[in-house]
Amino acid sequence: MDKRIVLVGAGSTSFGPASLTDLSLSKVLPGSTIVLHDIDQEKLEMIYELTLEENKKIGDKYTIERTTDRQEAFRDADFIISSIEVGQRFKLWMQDYEIPRKHGSTQILGECGGPGGSFHAFRIIPPIIEIVKDAEKICPDAFFINFSNKFMNILRFFE
Repeated sequence: MDKRIVLVGAGSTSFGPASLTDLSLSKVLPGSTIVLHDIDQEKLEMIYELTLEENKKIGDKYTIERTTDRQEAFRDADFIISSIEVGQRFKLWMQDYEIPRKHGSTQILGECGGPGGSFHAFRIIPPIIEIVKDAEKICPDAFFINFSNKFMNILRFFE
């Protein structure tokens, strides 16, 4: 199968490599192009090098590309899988957890629900909307899969 799969936020050490591992289990996707996209060039290069090595180990099932340019990444995309974070993830996550607790909330984590999840959503939704708007313009037929905020939404774009 010859699909173009874009991983937005691929510079993440947990998202980028784990996504290749997940994709490598597919019986129908080998032969596809995986585009690693991130705004942090240094992290993107590190994950790109790691991904090339991992791809070799699985028999070079995929063509691996990387870019910091969203327009280039989205060109002819069939799937966009997004897992972005805003700011200093762990510092902000701790605030999302600790501030509600000071006010009586007994939420467990604070990333997906409760007051902390709301704070996280207020930070993460605006850049996700910008990414979706770009996808709508550049590759309106792509499936957009959002893993940001640890929940998944699948959106279908129509021209």
